[in-house]
Amino acid sequence: MGSRMRGAALAIAALLLAGCAAPGPGVGGSGAGSQGEGTPTPSPTAVPLPEGISVEFMQLRADVAKRAAQVRVVNGSDTDLEITRLSFEDDWFVEPAVRDRVSQLPAGRTLDLTIQLAPSECDDEPEPSDRVSRVVIEYSAEGSAFTSTADLPDPLEVIPALHARECLLSDLERSTAVAFTAFQPSETGQAATLTLTLTPTGEAASEVTAIRSTNLLSVGQVDTAADVYPLGVVVREGTTDPIVIDLPLVPFRCDPHAVQEDKRGTIFALDVAIDGQAGDVNLAAPEEMKGQILDWVADWCQFGS
Repeated sequence: MGSRMRGAALAIAALLLAGCAAPGPGVGGSGAGSQGEGTPTPSPTAVPLPEGISVEFMQLRADVAKRAAQVRVVNGSDTDLEITRLSFEDDWFVEPAVRDRVSQLPAGRTLDLTIQLAPSECDDEPEPSDRVSRVVIEYSAEGSAFTSTADLPDPLEVIPALHARECLLSDLERSTAVAFTAFQPSETGQAATLTLTLTPTGEAASEVTAIRSTNLLSVGQVDTAADVYPLGVVVREGTTDPIVIDLPLVPFRCDPHAVQEDKRGTIFALDVAIDGQAGDVNLAAPEEMKGQILDWVADWCQFGS
């Protein structure tokens, strides 16, 4: 065992000698340290995250619309790990995100473990100074089972931005539901039509001030497309009549790989204001409509012709 794991290994060994835990399952399912038939499997030994092992929160672009994310685990030690369970716990989500799958993490390697995020906690959210974000990892190493709890860094500050957008959307939905409800393709050189429908609840007021273009699509006519397209919609308390807006849409770019590798091209940002609080919320085209839009871009740009 290498020097970076030696301190943790000594601590673990002391616990085992003291009778705090019995050997757990072996790494890689080899059966080392397994219990005989009828013998209950002991609980994993709780230890600090061993030296050389680090974790961080991240989110790939392809996972934004699905509300998935990753816990990156870096094994900078000299010992192979078998991760059997992972739980991401954060006060800004209503419940933990649990991953109950076995994954091998050899020494010197990095593993991104995908988790499905719970809804954001918006009704009883803690102040940022009181918030706790951590990960609990259950794993086997050298024939014994352990569990470690560690703070989970978010170096790109993905969670605060996601939480702010989703709670602003929750506030907006008390006033009005928002959705893309129709798409009408166009001929090359003409703008297509994307229909945005706001359905007020009558319970609160809000404003939807603008919609922003994406990395693939621009809102506006061919010669007037802009990064920010003003809407200026005011939803008044007591209003329940739907508000239907036909948005002109043109491709922002026509290189084929932009469509083939699209991750966020049909996710638009809406600028909104509620009770004096301004911000933006994400609104994605439904999956079937997304396919229609991407097919239209390919036809509009005349890929392959």
